This record gives sequence, C-alpha cells and structure tokens, in this order.
Amino acid sequence: MSGAKMNMNMSDRIAKFDQSNMLDLILHFRDQVKDAVGIGKKAKFSQPGQQISHILVVGMGGSAIGGNILQKLFTASGTVPCNVIRDYRIPAWANQNTLVVVSSFSGNTEETVSAYESAISKGCSLVVCSSGGKVLQMAQKEKHPFVQIPGGRPPRTALGYLLFPVLVQFVKWGMIKSSLIDYTELFTLLDEMAEENDPRNPDESVAMETAKACMQHIPIFYTSSEMTVIGMRWKGQICENSKILAYNNVFPEMNHNEIAGWQRAAAMELNDKLSVFFLRDRDDHPRVQKRMNIVRELISQSRTPVHQIDSHGETLLTRMFSLIYLADFVSFNLAMLCGEDPTPIKNIDYLKSSLAQDTN
Repeated sequence: MSGAKMNMNMSDRIAKFDQSNMLDLILHFRDQVKDAVGIGKKAKFSQPGQQISHILVVGMGGSAIGGNILQKLFTASGTVPCNVIRDYRIPAWANQNTLVVVSSFSGNTEETVSAYESAISKGCSLVVCSSGGKVLQMAQKEKHPFVQIPGGRPPRTALGYLLFPVLVQFVKWGMIKSSLIDYTELFTLLDEMAEENDPRNPDESVAMETAKACMQHIPIFYTSSEMTVIGMRWKGQICENSKILAYNNVFPEMNHNEIAGWQRAAAMELNDKLSVFFLRDRDDHPRVQKRMNIVRELISQSRTPVHQIDSHGETLLTRMFSLIYLADFVSFNLAMLCGEDPTPIKNIDYLKSSLAQDTN
C-alpha cells in the first residue's frame, strides 16, 4: 500500500472514529506537561513538619500511573520508600510519619475516596491532586494541601497533570534527585515523538508498525521489574483506547513461573494469537538483560511474533516517557485500525453505574 493511500485511509479513519478528538490530546501532551510543571511551581505546598518515613500514593487506573513513576524516581533517589495503593484501604502501619498523596482526576473515584478517609483516620500527612469532586471537597474541609488541575478529559490522557505538580514539590523538598530530570530534554523528546508518530503523516512510524503488530493478536508486554510502570501503562492504554485484551509481566519474576507456560504455546496454537513486546531500558540489570535475550529466543522458537522497543534519552524520566508516550500513539493507532472510538469506555461505565445502584 502506498504511503499516500495509507495516509488517506488513516485520515478517513480518524475523522470517522475519533469522535472525541483524542488525537489532539495526545499530540499536545508536551503542552500539558509544561503547564503541569508551571502549576507545580506555583503551588504553595509546605513541606510536612514531621519526619516522613514513607510515601504512599493512592489512586486507580490512569490516576495511579503517575504514582508508579514517582515510585521509580524515589527508588532511584534512595531517600524514602514509596508505594502505590490501588485499593480501598491503606496499610495498617501507616501513621503520622507517612505522607499520602491522593491522586484522583475526577475526585470521585470510589476506592480513592475510601483510601483518603483511611489516611485521615490514621493521622497521615496528606497532599491532594485532583480536578474537583469529593476528594477536593474533603481537602478543603480538612485543610489539607491540594493542587487543583484542569478537568474535562479522560484521566488516562491527564498523566502530565497528575504527575508533575506533585513531582515538582518532591524535587523542591529534596526527596527526589533533580539529576533524574531534565525538562529541556523531556520537552524536546515529546515534540519529536509527536511529529514522528502523528498518524496522519504518510511515512510509516514506529507507533504505526507496532499497532499493526498488535492487530489480531493479544499483546504481552515484558519489562524489568524496575520498569513495571512501563508495562502497566502499555497494557492499560491498549485495553482502554483500543478495546482489546493485553497483559504485562516482569523480569526476573516471570522466569520462575510464566516462562514454563510457553512450552505448549505452539501446541495450543497460541503463536497465531499472541504478540510479545520486550520494552527495555539501558539501565536494566545486566542479568535481567541476559535473561530477556534468552527468553526472547525461547519464545521465538514457538513461532510467536516477538518485538523489542528500547527507551532512549539520557535522564531517567525522559527514558521512561520515551516508552510511555509511544504507548499513547500505538493504542490510538490500533483503535483506528480496529474501527474503535478510543475515548468511550463502555464496560467501565457499566460497572460504575451498576455499583452505584448498590453502595453497600
């Protein structure tokens, strides 16, 4: 198929299926990040007076991914431990020396509201990031520090707003090393990726090639355990935007269980139904890199399609976003190829409406 014909085809698909203009939100992600950094710099947060021994980020879905990025940055900084809680309650050990970041784009996420109440009952220090809703009302009532971010978009497209205002504070407080972040490099990367992966361009992009590799397959994303957030983001974006099942797992843990399951992949004729993607970073542990090479060869022997995508950039945050941002384009392209509007999430809406009928 010629480049011009492919371009016209995709442009027609975008006009037909992208009814809520998600592509525009994806292409302008750099602007969102820049705005979010500015919001963070203007926020009047005071560093907690008591000694903080642990960070908890509570949130669900797209609102929690920023927490996982923070978790990785805290781990690399070596200051205090950080965990992400995707549940109704926070751990029993949480106390006044625990700083809880409440992250809910809508402000009404059921699990997050409950976890917020749990944190209040335990006397934790609190910071809230939301566009409104119950959690913002609670923050105002309890006089907890909060940052109000712009609303009016799907939470999974608001990663910049949900991450950077809080990240700016942690860097300011010396809890995350500034050397892990280079905003100039990050902005340049996001600009370049938006230009290279715009699906309306006639040239085949990495994002389009990857989306085609997912067509008629269930994608499986493998990362190192240190980059778990990358695989989680890819799985989440493919499921929500493209409306197809996707899964992720991590090295080296999968070497102790899941690897055995590949033995019968060909016999079960799964090789025609699965597509495997290794999402790799230069700082993955050397033994993990060796394990990935071996497992990639093993899976290839089952005649299952195997692909590798490497991060790029110098600083950790830039390398993470080189893979995270690519997932936005891949999942959008896949939605277009499948004839799906990427914005509506009918099954999630059905679940929420059903739960609302029974609040017990």
